Amino acid sequence: LAFKAFPDILYFEVNKGVRLEKDTSQYDRFVELPFPVSFSVYLFHIENSEEILTGAKPNITEVGPYVYKQTRRKTVLYTDSEEDVIAYTQQETFEFDAAASSPRKEDDRVIALNAPLMSIYQIAEPMGVLVSAVVDNCIKSTFQANYGQIFINISVRELLFDGLNFCRNTEDNACSYINNIVCKQAATKRNVDVLEDSSLRFSYLNYKQKEPDGKYVVKRGIDDIEQLGHIVTWNDMKYTHYWGENTTCSEVKGTDSTVYPPRVKKDNSFFIYATDIC
Repeated sequence: LAFKAFPDILYFEVNKGVRLEKDTSQYDRFVELPFPVSFSVYLFHIENSEEILTGAKPNITEVGPYVYKQTRRKTVLYTDSEEDVIAYTQQETFEFDAAASSPRKEDDRVIALNAPLMSIYQIAEPMGVLVSAVVDNCIKSTFQANYGQIFINISVRELLFDGLNFCRNTEDNACSYINNIVCKQAATKRNVDVLEDSSLRFSYLNYKQKEPDGKYVVKRGIDDIEQLGHIVTWNDMKYTHYWGENTTCSEVKGTDSTVYPPRVKKDNSFFIYATDIC
C-alpha cells in the first residue's frame, strides 16, 4: 500500500506546486522569470556585395553569436476558474551581454541586405512597372545617409534595435505622391516604427520590446495538469489568418515556452507557439 500511495502523494504535491494559482511561487515565476534567458543572434555578412550587383553568386559569412539577456514579464488580465484559464500579455526586454558575446561587440559592422528597401520594392511591384520605376528613383533618397542602397554597411546595434530611418522628407520633392503611397503601407509592418516627424524606422528586433506580442489565454492546470500552459486563444483567435483559413499552420496551439506540464519524458513532443512566425 505504501508503494502505491507514495507516488500518488508525490504526484499530487508536484502538480500542486506547478499549477498556476495566485499567491504561489509558481505563479510569481510565471509572471516574471527570476533570471534572464540567453538570446543569441547570428547574422550573415555579405562578402561580395559589389559583385552580386553584376550577377555574381553571393558569398556570405555567418557572424555571431551576439548574446542578449532576455527578460519576460507578464501582465495578468484576468483569471477564469470555471474555464480554468488565465489571460495575460507579456513584455520582453533585451540587454546586451558583452561577456558572453566577446570578442564581438554591438558596434561591429556587417554588410547586410537592406530589408526595408526590399520590402518597399515588394509593395510597389503589384502597382505596375511605371510605379516600380518611379519608386526605384525616388524612395532611395528618403533613407538616411549611405543607407539607400540594396546592401548597407550597418552596425549590429542599428540592425537589431536602434534601426535605420527611411521615408523621410517625402513632402519636399516631386516624388512625394508615390513615396507617401508606399510609405503608408510600409508603416503597417510590425518591425517598423512611425516617428514624430512621420518618417519610419526599421529594425529586426526592437518591436519585441516596444509592446506586448498579443493577448494569451492559457490553461492554469488546476482541473487538468496535462493542459498546464496550453494556449486556448491568442488575440481571441483559435486560428490566425496568416496561413490560410483553419489550416494546421494557422492553428493556435502549444505553449509560449515559459511553462509546461510536469513529469516530462525525453520522448515527449511539445508545440511552442511563436508569434513571430505563426
